[in-house]
Amino acid sequence: MSIHLTSHTIIDRERVNLIARVHSLIQHGIQPRLDVVMVGDDPKSRLYVDKIKRQQAEDLGIIFRSHHFNQDASPDRIKEIILSLNQNPDCHAIIIQLPLPESLDTETILNLVKPQKDVDGLTAQSPFTPPTVLSIMQLLSEYEITLTNQKIGIVGQGRLVGLPLANTLRRLGLKPELFDEANFNPNSLRELDVIISATGQPGLIQGQYLKPEVIALDADRDLDWPTVEPIARAITPSQGAIGPLTVFFLLENTVLAAEEQAANGTLSPVLSPVSALPVVTDESGLAINHYQDASGAAIYQTSQTLDQDLIEDAE
Repeated sequence: MSIHLTSHTIIDRERVNLIARVHSLIQHGIQPRLDVVMVGDDPKSRLYVDKIKRQQAEDLGIIFRSHHFNQDASPDRIKEIILSLNQNPDCHAIIIQLPLPESLDTETILNLVKPQKDVDGLTAQSPFTPPTVLSIMQLLSEYEITLTNQKIGIVGQGRLVGLPLANTLRRLGLKPELFDEANFNPNSLRELDVIISATGQPGLIQGQYLKPEVIALDADRDLDWPTVEPIARAITPSQGAIGPLTVFFLLENTVLAAEEQAANGTLSPVLSPVSALPVVTDESGLAINHYQDASGAAIYQTSQTLDQDLIEDAE
C-alpha cells in the first residue's frame, strides 16, 4: 500500500509557531497584511482568493485585502494600484493572482511588484521561495524521502511550480528532467523514480506509464489516482496535500515579509528554508539544508548526519 503524503500534520504543527509570530508583531504595533490583485472573473481564482486564502489569512490574524478588476481593466489602472501598494508601509505582501487575461502582459505586471513584497517569489529579484516549491520540498522532508541518486522528472514548465522547482533542485546539485506538457511522450516517464506534475490537466499522468514504486507528487490534480496510487511507493492525494500547504507557506512568507520590513532593513541573507529536514545528502552522508539568499543564490548548511538506512533506501 502506498504512503499518502498529506500535509495536515505539518500545518497543525507549524501553525502554532506562525500565530505566535503574528501576535509578536501585533504587540509591536504591526499587523501583517497581504494584498491580492486579481483581474477577470475566473471562478477558480475567485474561490481560491475570496474563500480559501482570505479565511486562512484572517484566522492567523493577517489582514487580507483583495483588489478585483474587470476583465477589460486597463494596464495603467492595474499598474497604479500595484505601485501604490509598493509604497504603502501598511501593506507587507503583494500577490498577482494568476492567470491574468491574455490582453495583459503577465511578465510586465508581475515585475511591477516590489521584490521585498513579492511573497509568491515570481520576480527575478524576489528573495522568497515560491510557496508551492516550499510545499513540495517540505512534504518530501516530512516523510523522509531523499532525492539523492534518484531520477526526477517534472511535468509542466509553469512559472508557479515547474520552472522554480527545477531551479531549486538544480541548486541542490540534482538534475531534474523537465517535460513540456503540450508535447511530451508519456512513455518517457517510465524510468523516473520521482515524478512531480503541475499542468492542470486531470488524468494526464496514468499508472501504465510509470514504474512500480514511483514517488508521485501532484501539484494540480494531474495524476490518474485509480491507476497511479496502487503502484506508487508514495503519492500526494488530490486534497489535503500540496494545496493547503502552499497557502500556509504563502502566509508564512507574508509574516516573514512583515518581520523584515519591521526591522527597517533589506531582507536578511537567509530566508525561506526550502526544507527544515534533509532531502539531499552530500558524499559524506551529511544532511544539506537549502536556503535562498536575497540575490536568489543558494546557501547550503550541513546539519545532522542522516540515518544510514534512509540513505541506502534512497539509493
